[in-house]
Amino acid sequence: MQVVLLWLTGVFVSFESSPGNISSFLFLAAGLGLSIEYDLPRFSRLSIAGVLGIVYLVTSATSFAIKVPLTALGIVMTGHIMFGAGIGFLLLYLWKQRVNRYRSHTDSLIDLVSERTNELETLLQERTELIKEIHHRVKNNMQLTSSLLRLTMNDALDPHALHVLTRIRGRVDVMGLVHHRIYKAGRLSRVALKPYLADIVVLIDLPGYTRPELQVNLAEDYLIDLDTAVPFGLVVHDLIVETTQRANDAARTGFRPRPLRILLELRAETLVFRMEEHTLKQLAPPLDPEKSLKTELQIIYGLCDQLSTRLSMQAIDDATAEETRISYEIPIHTVRSSGAA
Repeated sequence: MQVVLLWLTGVFVSFESSPGNISSFLFLAAGLGLSIEYDLPRFSRLSIAGVLGIVYLVTSATSFAIKVPLTALGIVMTGHIMFGAGIGFLLLYLWKQRVNRYRSHTDSLIDLVSERTNELETLLQERTELIKEIHHRVKNNMQLTSSLLRLTMNDALDPHALHVLTRIRGRVDVMGLVHHRIYKAGRLSRVALKPYLADIVVLIDLPGYTRPELQVNLAEDYLIDLDTAVPFGLVVHDLIVETTQRANDAARTGFRPRPLRILLELRAETLVFRMEEHTLKQLAPPLDPEKSLKTELQIIYGLCDQLSTRLSMQAIDDATAEETRISYEIPIHTVRSSGAA
């Protein structure tokens, strides 16, 4: 529409202006420029260029017909204007062709990037579904193993064998819980610590077991990776089983220990797991790991080594000459906030 208006204005001005006036040339030139900018068909551009020449010829012929000759200055100016306009149109056309080539190249790159992005998104989705399926199947295999151990426990007559099978089954359940948490949360390699720890506390099923008091002093949840979640869960499980066994032994003497207390807290950018046990001094484990000959405790220390951390044990007070409270602490270095990217 703009090209047509400029063309009509040029024609109108050419007939209404005085002889020798070539102002109509400017409107027709602008129309030709817009035709190139808007990518009009070549026929339209040639038409405008033809009309431009005709109008100038008509204007010149009319000037001579009414004996109003074009002045030398007018002829020179007209030639300069036409030459400059021609060069300008040529440069504009060449610039437009280059822009079109760049635009075509850019569109091709955009299409290529879009196609590759779609392929990568599809591959990522397939990989995600595959890993989730692997975790789901591992969890099911762990549940099957746990069920087989439960059936074996029903036939166990030896109390010691029953205790060993119970502990093994608990460890299998903890490992299966890690894969269940990963599958349920949709994260491929990290487990939210607070719900994971709460599940371990609920998961344990032992005679005389009382669920510990779980206290989490964290403003936000933390994530632990798979290599940390499995040994950490096993350490927590075995510590609770050990303290429950001591509580049962103490109960046979008439002693009633207070429930376990489990805390999670942040100290100088390091997450610390702490558990407090109330027991009899004669049943308390040695505070020095090197002095402990019990296999279960050695397993706990070995798992802590796998976590690149250390289990520290200390007596926090002596309520009476016979009772004591022991604090177990495990720094967890490989954690990251769930609010992080």
